[in-house]
Formats: sequence, C-alpha cells, structure tokens
Amino acid sequence: QRIQVHSGLGEVQSFIGDYEGALNSYLVALELLRTSLSGLGFYASAAIMRRIGRVHERRGEYLESIRWLENALREIDRDPQSGKSVERVRIFNDIGWVHYRRGQFEEAYQWRMRSLQIVEGTDNYNEMASVYNGLCALFIQKGDWARSTAYAEKGLRLRETIGDLRGVSQSYTNLAVIAWEQSDWNKTLEHLNRSREIKEKIGDIEGIALVNNNLGEAYRDKGAYDRAINLGEKSLAIAERIKNGNLICLALNNLAHANILQDKFSDAIVQLERSKSVAIEMGSKEHLAEATGLLAEANLGRMEISAADQFAHEALAIATEIGKRLLEGRSLRTLGKICQRQNQMDRAFEYCKKSAAVFSDLKNIFELTKTQFQLALLQRERGQITEARAMLEAASAAFARLGAEGERQRARAELDRMITSVTRS
Repeated sequence: QRIQVHSGLGEVQSFIGDYEGALNSYLVALELLRTSLSGLGFYASAAIMRRIGRVHERRGEYLESIRWLENALREIDRDPQSGKSVERVRIFNDIGWVHYRRGQFEEAYQWRMRSLQIVEGTDNYNEMASVYNGLCALFIQKGDWARSTAYAEKGLRLRETIGDLRGVSQSYTNLAVIAWEQSDWNKTLEHLNRSREIKEKIGDIEGIALVNNNLGEAYRDKGAYDRAINLGEKSLAIAERIKNGNLICLALNNLAHANILQDKFSDAIVQLERSKSVAIEMGSKEHLAEATGLLAEANLGRMEISAADQFAHEALAIATEIGKRLLEGRSLRTLGKICQRQNQMDRAFEYCKKSAAVFSDLKNIFELTKTQFQLALLQRERGQITEARAMLEAASAAFARLGAEGERQRARAELDRMITSVTRS
C-alpha cells in the first residue's frame, strides 16, 4: 500500500509540475518495491522506472530520461509474460517521444511503430490514442498534413470515446498545430481555445503553458505582437516555475521572434542566448536549430553580418540533419537576406528560391509568401521593377487574406516606397 501511495503521489506531483517532488516520490516507491515482499515484481518496477524517465523528459534531461526508460525496458524483459503488455507499449512510446524531442525523428518513428504493432486492433484505446498522438507529431515535422490530420482525428475520436479529457485537449492542440502550419489561423485559434478550456478545467499546468505559447505564435504571425508577448511571458513564467526546459525554450524563442519583428534585436539576443544554452544542456536539436536561426535574424537586424552568416549556416545544418523542414526553409531565406546585404545577388536568389521550394512542398502559405516578398525585394535591387511590383502586390494581398497584418504593412510600405521612387525618377 505504501508503494501505491508514493507512486500515486508522484503522478499527481508530475501532473502539477512539481518534478522534483515527483522524482522523490517515485524513487521512494521504487526502493520500497525492491525491499518489500509484495510480489508486484518486474512489471511494477518497470512502470515506476518509466515514470521517472518521463519526469526527466519533462525537465529536458533527455539522456537521463533515456537511461531510465532503457532500464525499464530491461526490467520488463525479465517478465516472461510481458511480451505484448500495456507497460511495454508505454515504454516504447515514451522512448519514441524522447527521440522526437531530441530531433531524432527516424528513431522516434521506429519506436512508435513498435508500439503500434502491439496495440493497434486491440480494445486498449488509451494507449492506441497515445501512439496516434506521437505519429501525428512526426508527420507534422515532415509536412505530411494528410497523415498528421488522420492520426490526430483518430486519436481525438478514441479519447472522446473513453472520456480522456487531457487526451482530448492534446488532440485539439495537434489539430491547431496542423492548422497553424498551413496558415489557417482562425482554425488554429479555435482549436487552441478549446484545448485551453479543457486544460484549465482539469488543472493541467504544463498543458496551459504549452497552449499559451501556441496561441502566442498564432498572434505573432497575425501581427498582434503585444498579445503574443503577453502570452509568451505567461508561458515562460509557468515553465520556469515548474522547471520545464522544453517549455522554457519554446517561450523564449517565441518571445525573441516577436521582438525581432519589432526591431528589438538586443532583447531578442538575450532571450535567444539563454534558450540556446538550455537547448544544449537538454540535448534538444530542434530548439537549438530554432534559437540559432533566430540569432541569425537578430544579428542581421543589428548589421552584424558575419555573426548572422555563421548562425544561419549552423541553423541550416541542424535543421537539415533532423529533418525540420520549416526551420530549413527559414534558414535558407535568412541566408538569402544576408547575401543581399553582401551584394551577392545571384546567391541571394538561389537561397530564396530553395526556401520557396521548401514552403511550397509544405503548403505553408504564410512562410512561402514571406519568401516571395524577399524575392520581390531582390528583383527590385536588380532593377526588375515590373516583376518586383507585381510580386509585392501579390504578397500584400496574400498577407491581407491570411490576416497577417504586420507582414501586410511591411509589404505595403515597400510597395509604396518603390512606387514613389519610380514616380520621382
């Protein structure tokens, strides 16, 4: 009974973000289990080890998380009856999640599929939905909207069937991310607000911070920078209180991105250097790639061209390595801007065309339009005024349709500047 009390307490502490308390409770439960004659055996100890691994993942301690999860797998392998057990599925799934967090998407996919082979077709809807959630996240990274949406909707249906409110909120968050990646911000906000309502109802502190960050990203892209920063600061406050490294990086990167768009480059650099440090400590290549790419933009804004170029190439290398195509496309566009500043126009066009191809493949209209806007500026530099004007008009109209007011204003200002210049000449 004492084992169950401490293990249950650990679950509650982990849920509310008291990770240190959760670790202590789980370790006490594990020690009691090892020294007792309860007969609970390898299965129970593997379950506690897995939960310890999950807490380390939430703290961003990925290598320690993997160590505990591998220990859990070895422990359950000692149980001859555990071949297709629920706990084995959970261990596989959690190992896959840590690989996903580290940007090791192929490894994450292999572990998810091992889980799916055991659980699909059974009546274990909870674990099946969890596997679908992980596969949804992986296909989002690949820009495969059909499969990511299919897995998100399958997971949502299963979670609604079993009344898993936390899982339902996660499914709505997945659907929101898919909508955001495709520049459908109205649907993004609809899904995120539904997710936040549920998370507030059940007291999911970590989930509330994540949704606040996602809402901040949506408002940032819409040009509502004050609102984006307010939400980012709320997310960061929770992340720091519960010591969640993943959420700290997300919030810092989002805040820095909003500051860059408002020309607050020094503030952004401070936030990004901290984010980069946390990402390196965690071993998160995805967060490292994003922070490094944004450092390139911030240094470019301060006309620190050499530093910007170095950061942009680093970000591109990491994004390409982990297959994060959104960040790859952004890094290519940044390199195009840098080459333009260096008057290397052919290279600038080459980078921007590669960026446009990435976003076209991803069907990300917002990012594609931002790259087309940059191509229009390059055409203007080359004296191709007719083509540049047509592209700027198209970009301004596209931003208006998307509701991206900040970007629309930038495109309109450049268009007006060009028209004025042509008229005077």
